[in-house]
Amino acid sequence: MSVIKYSRDMLMNLRKGVINNPLHRIVPHTWDKLRDLKILANATMRGCRAGISKKQRSIPVRVCHRSSFDSQRNACREVGYAVNRQNLINIKRTNLKSHNAQRIRFAHWNARSLNAKTKSGIKSAALCDFVIDNQVDLLALSETWFTGDFQDNCAIADINRTLPNFTLHHLPRPSRGGGVGILIRDGLSFHVNEACSFRSFEHLDLTVTSKSTSLRLFVIYRPPRNDENKLTSSMFLEEFSSLLESLAVLPGKLLMTGDFNVHVDNEEDREAFLFSNLLQSFGLCQHITGPTHKKGHTLDLIISRDEDNPVTSPSVYWDMPSDHAAVKCYINIFKPGPSIKRVESRRLRDIDSETFIKGIQTSGLLQSSASDSETLVEQYNTTLLDILNQHAPVVQRSVVLRPHAPWYSDALRAAKQEKRRRERKWLKTDLTVHKQYYLDQCEHYRDLLNEAKTSYHRSQVEDTDQRNLFRVIDN
Repeated sequence: MSVIKYSRDMLMNLRKGVINNPLHRIVPHTWDKLRDLKILANATMRGCRAGISKKQRSIPVRVCHRSSFDSQRNACREVGYAVNRQNLINIKRTNLKSHNAQRIRFAHWNARSLNAKTKSGIKSAALCDFVIDNQVDLLALSETWFTGDFQDNCAIADINRTLPNFTLHHLPRPSRGGGVGILIRDGLSFHVNEACSFRSFEHLDLTVTSKSTSLRLFVIYRPPRNDENKLTSSMFLEEFSSLLESLAVLPGKLLMTGDFNVHVDNEEDREAFLFSNLLQSFGLCQHITGPTHKKGHTLDLIISRDEDNPVTSPSVYWDMPSDHAAVKCYINIFKPGPSIKRVESRRLRDIDSETFIKGIQTSGLLQSSASDSETLVEQYNTTLLDILNQHAPVVQRSVVLRPHAPWYSDALRAAKQEKRRRERKWLKTDLTVHKQYYLDQCEHYRDLLNEAKTSYHRSQVEDTDQRNLFRVIDN
């Protein structure tokens, strides 16, 4: 038996993990004795940065001779069963989607007058851009300031034109201020329920249905107290409690949203304390935690039942031309598919004019015309329609209804990207200066949006002749 001798330098190299000669490798039990005698240093993480230390740690490996393993593997290959492809099975591929992608996107916004004109244009343009940008399916509105007369036509026409696949339903207030409404996408059916009226708050009671799932939705606006209305906190709590009592026996999903004008963020506020206790006594939960008003209070709320909570991922969105932010969330209701419309058209450009003229000449319209005027008009309509159907029959096709925003340009896209970048910076640092930096960019984007929209409509009118002017204005 030969003895391997180690010099001091060899042992020091072993301490450092350096082995130049493979013959000087030692067996595991000798390695353990050297470690116990403190000749070999234990691995430490000293001097390593966090996160990198795991990459620098050595992985324990058991070393063995591979001759026997290689011989067995080669023998298996000679036999022919090294790889048995019959053992493989086909894995069914599934289209993985986010859980939130199958839910509808809900939002609420206190517009504080959709008819109001700011330096960035009317607020309905910002509302439509918010719906398109966030792909909102259901938008609740409070303080629309709709009065139910001709003054509302401009904002309503703008919404219907830009969002053709949405339906706007609202309850106006004849006097100044107030008003609630709902903007709902096609594919979601809704029914307006008959409800009692309350003095301290306005509300809209709806039942929203998607396939077999239904949701009872309440849009509420509580006006603040002033010398004119003389509304008190006790009056609101009493009437709101009576509303909750009537809903306690109703089954199914429940969602209440709106501007309650209650400072739920202030734990020392007596009204907020009583309001929170009232919600807890009826098994309700309030989901918005951050401020929703520019003064730092949480006024716009989303409320649902604890036992059957349909709300996920609540958030606050500040890019709106109002003193209130928009609140968003996902609702556990099946998301309907895109809105599809059936349209009819004719390929009039494919008509051969010579063949079409010959068809008219050989028709009974010229060969045997009627004597009286009524019969002749009917003959004209019937004959010409039959000839037209022969040369250019009616073709039906399906068209997906999408938001209509042809004024959207590359400049708006770049401004929106910059706005998102500043928003991420503010959310990361939570500094007031970065928030103001973000809000300035939001206002700049709305200015560009108003300019682009105005320029588009102006060019549409200026580039149209007198014959098609009324058609363009009607559209």
